[in-house]
Amino acid sequence: MILRKALVFATIYLIIAPRIHAQGTVGCSYPLGMNNGAITDSQLFASSVDRETSSAQHARLNQTSGDEAWCAKSLTRNPQLQINLIYPTLVTKLAISGRRQEYVSGLIIEIKTAPNTNYSNYNQGRVITVSPVAGIGIAYIDLVPSIFAYEILFTIVEHVGGAQCMGVELYGCYLMKGKVKYYNIQDGNDNHFYDYDYNGTKSTLDGIIYLSNGIGKLTDGTLGSSKPSSILSNEWIGWSSVIVSVPTLTFAFATEQIFYQVYIHCLISYPFTLFKYANLSFSNDSSEWTRPVIYYANKSPTITSEAFFITFKLHNETGRYIKLELAYSKSNAWIGLSEIWFMSREVNDTSFNTITVPTSESRPTRTTLVSTTASTEKPRLTMKSTKPPTMATTATTRTVITIGRSRKLFTYL
Repeated sequence: MILRKALVFATIYLIIAPRIHAQGTVGCSYPLGMNNGAITDSQLFASSVDRETSSAQHARLNQTSGDEAWCAKSLTRNPQLQINLIYPTLVTKLAISGRRQEYVSGLIIEIKTAPNTNYSNYNQGRVITVSPVAGIGIAYIDLVPSIFAYEILFTIVEHVGGAQCMGVELYGCYLMKGKVKYYNIQDGNDNHFYDYDYNGTKSTLDGIIYLSNGIGKLTDGTLGSSKPSSILSNEWIGWSSVIVSVPTLTFAFATEQIFYQVYIHCLISYPFTLFKYANLSFSNDSSEWTRPVIYYANKSPTITSEAFFITFKLHNETGRYIKLELAYSKSNAWIGLSEIWFMSREVNDTSFNTITVPTSESRPTRTTLVSTTASTEKPRLTMKSTKPPTMATTATTRTVITIGRSRKLFTYL
């Protein structure tokens, strides 16, 4: 009898047990336009140029005009090249060239993960070694982890030859963000964590405020900070497990979409913890939904910031609506989010990069969300605990997400 129960349990577990969803950027390796001009001259800037024929606008792979590359003035220390990508972009690979026998051998990369923010160090500020392939003079560099950025800043720290010259191509994909028509959520559960920017309808049921048919903080493009002062400055939406048992977020799009990935900006500084998993389902009419797919949330060990993105591949699922149901990691917990972005495109739109996700990759198992019954206990939130909140890393910490030091505008020559 015991064996039979064990077999039944094992069978049920095999049917419904979720698999951890791999995070990555497979199928996101398209040339972004340095070589073909899709990245325009107006998006390129340099801190120093040797002459007009070696300006930032010549920093293109396989450049044939002018001096065939961007070159800094002689004796310039650590010259910099800035590329403004305009849109949120994943960059997974670089191709870097020089000018004949003069080329870059070491780079540091900094990035902006949102407009109007400071630069932060990519990969903890480590120097990237550049080794051109013999015969073609091009170095191909796979970026691990991939870069998520609006802007990229290259700083030359090592070079070969008399001049510091560089051409580059970026490979990756645009996130095709900004097509959310509206989203519906339960509002946050503390006056520090409300969605004050929401422009839709508010209603109340059983003490919970519901927001519908509007947009607000989750899609405004502004990433919340992990600084304690920012946590209480309405940069985050927060839900308490003792009030909202299952935070449910439904996003509506104007047209049917093909979904490739979702990016969820999370915080794990007090009082917040990382959600355990998310259940995702899709619909064309918001009444009939696909059976939910469960995605476990796992923080990459390479990220040291307390504010970071969790990324899930969505395997070309389609629909006009996508619903996320979040599970708390423990009882009496809080979940804090500042942004949710989607890599998607309209089903009938072939004008943008088409992302192909290999079908050989295992897909998450569809299962049912296990809800936690809401308690009548009031949420225990106090920022004046005898144990001080976990402090965010300082501005000088070299990390992918933490905002770095301020930088003055370049003098563009």
